[in-house]
Amino acid sequence: MPHGLRHMGIRLVVNYLKRYRGYSHLPCSGSWILATLGYPALRQSRLSEVPTYHEGLSFLDYGSGSGNDVALARFLGLDAEGIEIDREAAETGRMAGLAITQGSLDVLEQKSERYDYVMSSHCVEHVVDAHRLFRAFRQALKPNGTLVIEVPNAMSAASLHFREYYYYLGMPVHVHGFTPLSIRILAEHAGLRVRSMHTYNRRSTQIKGACMKWKSNGSTLMENHRRCSPIDTMVGIALVMPVYFRSLWTERGDNLVTSFSRC
Repeated sequence: MPHGLRHMGIRLVVNYLKRYRGYSHLPCSGSWILATLGYPALRQSRLSEVPTYHEGLSFLDYGSGSGNDVALARFLGLDAEGIEIDREAAETGRMAGLAITQGSLDVLEQKSERYDYVMSSHCVEHVVDAHRLFRAFRQALKPNGTLVIEVPNAMSAASLHFREYYYYLGMPVHVHGFTPLSIRILAEHAGLRVRSMHTYNRRSTQIKGACMKWKSNGSTLMENHRRCSPIDTMVGIALVMPVYFRSLWTERGDNLVTSFSRC
């Protein structure tokens, strides 16, 4: 069982799943207090729409890295595996005993009606052929399966405020910028139906955006990212507060989480 303050969010989610989603086998109390606190934590988890537990529930993390979410899904009792394009990351996961396949779309397209639950976190925006990817997601789902995708929100308050200094533009190359409308249209064209959609923030990334903008002076985004000192970060905390609260009030958080089912 995860322990300590570092894993408090996971502990709350686990208690919620035990009390309200049928995961009675989990080694936690499942108290209503912890479970109630676990609901907002679940909304920020890639397991936000995980189905009610049943034996043999199949799980895929597309873009799994070395397998953190695959390991968590296994802890929950799911039949979990991952697909990861980076060879070293996939090998690291396999060395830890996880079912991680090295590959990309070519591997996913071989999985026909195999999974009850498919998730992909901050991966879809890196894939050039998004239409092909969403069709492969649909094909991989069982008829009543669930797909959950998390991407940076191109219509977030932080994105519109910081513009070229928006934190997620400084990450490895994003070939797509998704909005709630664009991801809905893309999914519908692939034969998927949107079940739910919400946004949330990681205040740390907004602070970095404020810090980078404050330190700009004509330098590049990555130079600013490296130059942010602890004092710069303190300034960033003060500067970002209006953006942070505006994103909460307008449902324009940095991270867009959407769940889908097959049409």
